[in-house]
Amino acid sequence: MSQILSPHRSLQEVFDETVKVASLRFKSIEKLLGDVHTTLRVDLTEDNRRKLVEDFEDLSVSFTFLQKQADYPELVLATTGTTSSGKSTLANFLIGEAILPAGVQEMSAGLVKVKHSDKCSLTIPKTKGSTWKTGRWESPTASEVCQRLAETMEAFREEENRNKEIEPVVFEVEWPIRLAERKEALGLPEGTQVTILDLPGLKAVNDERNGPIIRRNIDKAFCLIAYNAEETDKEKQKTLLNQVVNQVMALGYGEKGEDEEREFRHNKSSVSSLSRMLFLLNRVDAFWRHDDAVEQLKKFKADVTAQIQEKLKRELPDHKEDVEKIALSQICSFSALLAVEADRLWEEPEKQAALLKKLEKSFQKIFPEDYFNQFPRDLKDLEKNQRKDLIKKALDCSFANDFETHLSSYIHTNLPKIIIGGPLNSFNQQAVKLLDTLDYTLESHTRRTQEEANQRKALLEQAMEELEKISKDVINACIPLTKIELSSAINNLVALSNEIRKFSEEFLEHFSLDRDRFCFLYEVVKDVILKPLTALTGYTAFLAREISDSSMPEEDSSMPEEDSLPIEFYYSQESLEKLSEAVHKLFETQYKSLWRYGGVIKKEADGVREAVRDFVETFEKVLQEGIDKAQRVTAERAGESFAKCTETILKWTKEKCQEIDAIKEFSGLSSVFDKPFIPKKKNPIHIEANYKVGKIEKVTRERTYMKEGLWNSIKSLWGAEEYEKVTWKERHYDAPSLGVIFDTISSQLREEGTSILPLLCNFLSEDGYIGEFVKHIEEVVKRSYHEYQVAIDASIGDITQETKERNEKLKGYRQKVKDNIENIEI
Repeated sequence: MSQILSPHRSLQEVFDETVKVASLRFKSIEKLLGDVHTTLRVDLTEDNRRKLVEDFEDLSVSFTFLQKQADYPELVLATTGTTSSGKSTLANFLIGEAILPAGVQEMSAGLVKVKHSDKCSLTIPKTKGSTWKTGRWESPTASEVCQRLAETMEAFREEENRNKEIEPVVFEVEWPIRLAERKEALGLPEGTQVTILDLPGLKAVNDERNGPIIRRNIDKAFCLIAYNAEETDKEKQKTLLNQVVNQVMALGYGEKGEDEEREFRHNKSSVSSLSRMLFLLNRVDAFWRHDDAVEQLKKFKADVTAQIQEKLKRELPDHKEDVEKIALSQICSFSALLAVEADRLWEEPEKQAALLKKLEKSFQKIFPEDYFNQFPRDLKDLEKNQRKDLIKKALDCSFANDFETHLSSYIHTNLPKIIIGGPLNSFNQQAVKLLDTLDYTLESHTRRTQEEANQRKALLEQAMEELEKISKDVINACIPLTKIELSSAINNLVALSNEIRKFSEEFLEHFSLDRDRFCFLYEVVKDVILKPLTALTGYTAFLAREISDSSMPEEDSSMPEEDSLPIEFYYSQESLEKLSEAVHKLFETQYKSLWRYGGVIKKEADGVREAVRDFVETFEKVLQEGIDKAQRVTAERAGESFAKCTETILKWTKEKCQEIDAIKEFSGLSSVFDKPFIPKKKNPIHIEANYKVGKIEKVTRERTYMKEGLWNSIKSLWGAEEYEKVTWKERHYDAPSLGVIFDTISSQLREEGTSILPLLCNFLSEDGYIGEFVKHIEEVVKRSYHEYQVAIDASIGDITQETKERNEKLKGYRQKVKDNIENIEI
């Protein structure tokens, strides 16, 4: 297949060459179609003519869109990151001016979109629930934009606490972006539009209101995920690592809206691709507090890279290759920002000097020792060449130049596929569709005697025998997966898991597919049930420790932290607040002293019992949200993983077809496996977190008692038979520890694991993805065979000198169909 992308070509050359090759293919097909129309003008039926015209119109539309995307590409850089990672400062560095507020409370919803323009403006659209100023401001200064954004963010946060129906705020800024002025250095085509997105914080990405608007805006974005290198505390570093993983999962596997149909095979710009996420350590100047700064930074960078890779490999086993390619860049974005701001102020030397002084005061340690000794004491007295040298040195010492080189490499590698991968794929599919129609048409209009038609049919039968051998090979490898006895899960989930593993590994081995590709099937219980439970029990244990100001014993702790994604990935902030409230109410009772080990409560036993009940019921409701989210994510990952499998399998079958001469005789058969397989969207599966509060309680007891002295008095006065009339009743409640509650819930959910069967059936039954794929293989082969049979029958007729001459022309046209059937690849 035609290959366009080369590391030695500029992006402009890649775009130009892609469009050039596509244009040649388009014009060749257009001319071929015109020649066929001219030759068969009289004989073409109305249906023939209509079908060819419709197919050509579809091809024209796809080619026009491909041209448009190549002529007007857009580079979208989205900044996000961990707590205090300086992501807004990073965005300001990319822009070249401090127009985004930094160092303030994390933005809780909405996003800032900065689009390159020679003019400056700020637009804040009016949205549902907005109480802040909205409208459009022309020609604002950088400080005015920054102030307006900060005030609006604060107003939004205040209003959000009162109004849960509020819509996320979006800021639209037009501004001269520094990177857009450096297109040549980044290897960007001259006409490339540059847009910077400053995404909200981690919790907001998972927010039900804000998540969809973010995902819509980053459909074609390079996501820059910043990690706070200044954090040296080991425990806090673990938290930051979880935030990175949370960010990757949220950007890549956030659930789609109800109206967003999955296009598994066609969506080449899916944000789940790690190749479109550039990870970087920010605030690395913190290491220059030590003498061996370079070595410490190098070691820290290697450690963080290894930790990110290890964690993501567990969470994204079907993206192992992408994970292993992760290489962290590094930058000190604040000093880099000061340098680029100073570089814009040659007409205002006093302001420039002030920024250079700030560089010297705050970041002198990142410069070579005694570097500033060569300059005057007052930096406003610097000569122009000295100022240039200082700015250049600041960008070098801030690793800004290294970062932009790294970014440029990422852009060159990925931008072509992001910008024109989808349009080119669509163009190829429309081309094959039209060429197949042309080949059937030529087959049916080639005049033959009955004997010649029989010979042609015999060749078709030979081609079909070979084609069926190939398709049956695929089907026979798939069928065992549809025959797995899912009912065996009723009493033995382990047996089901082993059975799935056995058959899926045979399937994967047959086609030399990645062995981790189907791990979602035999780890579905862990992914869908245990991981959200782990996250929630860990969070609850954290709340308990905070309230009681004590540590939780290891034997009572929840499942290991590393087996779960961060809590915010599964649960909304609103749900976590409800759980927190339930824990606080529980700890207002005597349970606060028993949560670690449990124990018997005598006084106010009923109150503690009800508080435990209320807590568990709240825990159940919140857990249900996490399980629902986890199964949607698993379904998303499973669909994507299976789509990649089928894409590889279809490519495998096509290569087999190209080896057989009989199949080559019929272009529609040789390209039959170019027909894309798009799994139908499955209905969400609701998995009940249905466990009983009573199962985690020991029985409340009632017993009668009487103190010895009182008993003797009663006996002497009334006799022993009157005892029952004067007894006291005491209630006892054996309160379970949090650890026992968690273990009991976990056990019950494992017992209820059969509720995942509908999810498995989405993939493994005859009505699931495997069954759909088998039907797809059978149908495309059968349909193509039938179309050629009909075409050959239609070709039988009288042979004249005129038809002989026309047959020769049609033979030449068919050769051109074969010549154009090869697809273009980037």
